[in-house]
Amino acid sequence: MTFANSEFSTMTVSEQTDPTPRKTREGDRELNYGFLQNFVGHYLRLAYEASYDDFVKRLGDDQLKPGYFSMLVIIRNNHGITQRELGESIGRDKSSVAKALRTLEDRGLIYRERVENDRRNYASFLTAKGLETYERMEVKAQEHTKHLDAVIGPERRDAVFGALRDLINLQHGSSDS
Repeated sequence: MTFANSEFSTMTVSEQTDPTPRKTREGDRELNYGFLQNFVGHYLRLAYEASYDDFVKRLGDDQLKPGYFSMLVIIRNNHGITQRELGESIGRDKSSVAKALRTLEDRGLIYRERVENDRRNYASFLTAKGLETYERMEVKAQEHTKHLDAVIGPERRDAVFGALRDLINLQHGSSDS
């Protein structure tokens, strides 16, 4: 497997990963990851978990799930967005979005109004409390982003985002492979 549109375009995954066994956190046993050693999905999951944990630590008292923050960002920047549009923008199904919107509404962070020309749909908006929460969380999200950028390094940032976009495009059927 090669990465399209990145500085790694001539390297295979096996050349990019360290094939040596890894020790457990307890340090008493080395594990052989077998197929997972070169399985992109495994690394994406581990990277997501590391990123998620860092963001949650930075949130402190604003213990709102990072996915909810993503929703606040989209709602803030797209006043009156519908549930369907929101789901498409964050890659979540209708029922997950409905549950999350109810949670945000119950916390007083958003309010919803029926869409005038389509009474089946609701448009979402931030409340004053939602905007205040968003602004606090945005500062923490920027700190988180700076930390991840420092880990990735400026020379690899575009390549990482390019590879991630290529993988995301697989879901939308816009990959050339």
